[in-house]
Amino acid sequence: YNKTYEYGSAIDFPGEGDLPERAGYDFMGWTLGANDPNTIVESEQIATSDTTYYAKWEVKKYQVAFNYNEKGNDSTIVGPIELEYNSIIIFPDQYQVPEREGYTFIGWSKNILSSGIGTEAHTIDTTNQRVQARENEVQTFYGVWKPITYKVVYHGNGFTGGNTSESTHTYGVSTPLTINGYTKQGHTFIGWATSADGN
Repeated sequence: YNKTYEYGSAIDFPGEGDLPERAGYDFMGWTLGANDPNTIVESEQIATSDTTYYAKWEVKKYQVAFNYNEKGNDSTIVGPIELEYNSIIIFPDQYQVPEREGYTFIGWSKNILSSGIGTEAHTIDTTNQRVQARENEVQTFYGVWKPITYKVVYHGNGFTGGNTSESTHTYGVSTPLTINGYTKQGHTFIGWATSADGN
């Protein structure tokens, strides 16, 4: 933006509406740049020589929150906290993760998942996430949980022959147990129990 003034005439600075938009920043006024970058000049200036004025911008702060999404509406939420625009976001420490029976916390997503359940494919790289310019909106990240897979071993409990292979089961998913392959002379197999006495 260049403008010519006669010597001794008043300088009319461009208003904020005449400036290009700069996401994440507020226009604070005009300075003399490298000579005095922090002092805002008064709006009433007189032209006495060729002079360059520099726009001064102040970075804005926006809200960021972390929703662990482990209990629906009762989930643990960290924040919102205010961070400067485009700054690197530091995610909560892994030691702060709440417990969720049957699930392992595997990372964060920009999108909320049903019951927070997902896979590594749903997670984001948290090493270079930056604060976005979101007016009147909280930039929220959501926890991603993966159900734990368990191994079930079948004990013959006095069997006299045969074998039964172990099986794997995912928490929250109904899966039938392995069909019995054991035999016991003089006995009929009636089912599986979690203790040797059948209780």
